[in-house]
Amino acid sequence: MVFLAGHGNSKPVQKREISIAEDIAADYIEQICMRLKSGGLIRSLRGKQGGFVLSRSAEEITVADVLDAVDGKSVLAPCLGERCKRETFCVTMAVWRRADEALRSVFSGVTIAELAGQAKRLAASRTITFEI
Repeated sequence: MVFLAGHGNSKPVQKREISIAEDIAADYIEQICMRLKSGGLIRSLRGKQGGFVLSRSAEEITVADVLDAVDGKSVLAPCLGERCKRETFCVTMAVWRRADEALRSVFSGVTIAELAGQAKRLAASRTITFEI
């Protein structure tokens, strides 16, 4: 998603290009992109010049959106996602719930645009050295 955001929506990015840049197998990129597409975060364009683009502005997409699309809604402890037979006397459930909410807040508070900006600054700060 950060890679796509860094390219804008002017030209679709092919899975091979993402695979090379991110050092991830093209087949795995395909799987991830299908989930992101199903989640409404990217769209695919067909044809020779086709590929993937963000379906909306990177400023509108959070890390939480990406995680939900790729992995589904997840929780830190299994008991938070379902009724637990111990919930009436469990002393740790409240701690797990607070931790889950805090983590969710962090992921919801970071946009793909922010990460793309950080990636761009980091790439610009790298110096090229030549050694003999």
